[in-house]
Amino acid sequence: MNYPQATIVIRAYSDDQGDAIAAREYTLAQANALSHYLQSALPQEYRWITVGGGQSQPVAPPNSATDSAADSAAADDIAINRQRNRRLEILVDTR
Repeated sequence: MNYPQATIVIRAYSDDQGDAIAAREYTLAQANALSHYLQSALPQEYRWITVGGGQSQPVAPPNSATDSAADSAAADDIAINRQRNRRLEILVDTR
């Protein structure tokens, strides 16, 4: 890598299902696991930051299905949005 003193930030997020505290703990564990894996493969001089974002900062509307949302297209949209919100983000800060 061209930036040996870079800070690498790993953020993990979940969808809007389940307990918010459990989601934050789970996503922090995901971010830590990826960080440990990358640290074993990359040079040691990087600074690492991991964030468990849980259900915060959705990138797609986290709509929940209701009884009136029986339409299969609406249910598919909800499932797709939840999938988009379950993600890992990696940021390399070279400052």
